[in-house]
Amino acid sequence: MRQMWFTAACALAACGGGGAPPTVDATVTIIDGVIIFPDAPVPDATSATTGAITVTMRCGGGACGLAMPHGLHLVADDCAGGVPVANKYLGPRTMMAGVDINNTIDSLAPAMYCVTSYLDVNDNFKTDAGDYVATAGATHATVVVGVETPAVIVLDKLSP
Repeated sequence: MRQMWFTAACALAACGGGGAPPTVDATVTIIDGVIIFPDAPVPDATSATTGAITVTMRCGGGACGLAMPHGLHLVADDCAGGVPVANKYLGPRTMMAGVDINNTIDSLAPAMYCVTSYLDVNDNFKTDAGDYVATAGATHATVVVGVETPAVIVLDKLSP
């Protein structure tokens, strides 16, 4: 029975490209309904039903080289009512000119997202006066299944 299951699964998943079925003792993993054989690469931030946004954060103006590190936040919302779908605290950071900070928001359903970031100068976990934000506002990113969509945010303006 076990060999028959592996043979059927192998026929459906092409056995990782090798053509031969995995051994009877092989352990398979199923992620979002996709069968992963031991010799197959592990999926990255995307899957068979989701995508991801890879965000590059940069500084501009006064946000570069602040004397003390401050909390860096990354937020993605639905672009419709500001409902957050991801809210990441990336820890205290000192941003430097020419040095990118990268982070990925993964496991997102296909849709348009508004991505923002802020350098929380007073460390109160909300955007308010004195924090650094992007002059351009939210960056729009369209997530497609199985794809990591790039987004760039430049923190260059003091929030009023």
